[in-house]
Amino acid sequence: MTADEGDHFAGVQQQGCDGVVTPCTYGPGQIGELNTNVTGLLATQRSNLTPFLVHSDSAPNFYVTGNPSRDAAVTRALEHDVAALTAGNPYKGGATEAVVNFLADPVEMKLLHMLTADAARTPTFTAFANRPISVPEALELIAQGKALLAAAHLLAVNA
Repeated sequence: MTADEGDHFAGVQQQGCDGVVTPCTYGPGQIGELNTNVTGLLATQRSNLTPFLVHSDSAPNFYVTGNPSRDAAVTRALEHDVAALTAGNPYKGGATEAVVNFLADPVEMKLLHMLTADAARTPTFTAFANRPISVPEALELIAQGKALLAAAHLLAVNA
């Protein structure tokens, strides 16, 4: 998983600046992009060798080989294992964090207007890469009418 269009912040946010009126200045090793080898993490952390293709993005689309249904055991196992992946964050002293915060299968992707008329382009599921989020922020998502995202986060955190 990679930064999407360079707008996925990875690093330690500087204090006393907003990046608009007051510029933020970062030194070497304070800001950058984090890339994750999902296939490698799945193999080493979850012993999951399910074959799939993935679109490299901060919200990568996963295409499981053979195009199994969204409720097939292989699909559910891969989703569960992707949701459980962790990795060290060098910008936080190597602290272990979840790689993914949210998952969406084709039903949720339809609700989020992420599908096209071409069924061959529909991914098995989409993962949304980690960013810090708290329960109060999840409640704010609900207040904004984004209950599915908030529920997905809370379920992933409490799984």
